Amino acid sequence: MLLLIFIMVAGIVLGYLLRNQRKIISVNNKLTTIIIYLLLFVLGYGVGADEKIISNLFGLGKDALLLTAGAVAGSIFFVRLVEKKFFP
Repeated sequence: MLLLIFIMVAGIVLGYLLRNQRKIISVNNKLTTIIIYLLLFVLGYGVGADEKIISNLFGLGKDALLLTAGAVAGSIFFVRLVEKKFFP
């Protein structure tokens, strides 16, 4: 846990020191996108390789759809509430 905190703080400091380096920022953005795609691929591979998940895919998908719809509806509701309260 301490290592993760150190890595995060080191990244923040490095980002702060190099914030005006446009070339580094451009490369960082492209690298971040590639790594996110790689992580999504590995996650998909892990899901596809798991027999329990594949055999229950329909039920899990239905539950995931309901959770997503609830999260979106709740987010919209609370954003509207905050808008009315703090930004009349």
